Amino acid sequence: NGTIVGGTRVDRCQLHGSDEIRIGSTRIIFFPGRPALLSPRPALDGAALGKLYEDEGEETGDLTRTDGTGNALLPGRLPSRLKATIEVVEGPDAGLRLEVPKGALVIGREHADLRLRDPNVSRKHALLEILASDQIYLKDLASKNGTIVNGILVKVARLRSGDSIELGDTRLLFQAEVFV
Repeated sequence: NGTIVGGTRVDRCQLHGSDEIRIGSTRIIFFPGRPALLSPRPALDGAALGKLYEDEGEETGDLTRTDGTGNALLPGRLPSRLKATIEVVEGPDAGLRLEVPKGALVIGREHADLRLRDPNVSRKHALLEILASDQIYLKDLASKNGTIVNGILVKVARLRSGDSIELGDTRLLFQAEVFV
């Protein structure tokens, strides 16, 4: 089976932020300075994982699934000093506003945490992951029409408060507020 990085089989390569690594059925997204196992569930109990992040001084988000159901082994809470929201500003669901309730949020037409009625949005269009208050990423989930952040077509983008996200004919506004 080998090791696949960014869709290419490799023996050795230089990793960059947000690279996807596949080893058998395990998928890992590389974020410098922080582990992020996405599937399958890690062979660690909750106490062991809590200890892994203990030194960081903040809770971490749920990094394990793209179906929005989370993983009982990883904390499913936002960093305690962060409030993040997504608001639909254009499209069939204009006015809809959702507080991001955990570290991972799937946006799409079906089987998603944030369901949009826009027919040009894929069933599972994008994944929003909050790793820390300053590490918020949006990843396109191989959608048909792509994901645009601030006018740029992206596969993965680091989000900041005030960023505009376009999925199909829907425009979203991402807001994040850090409390001291």
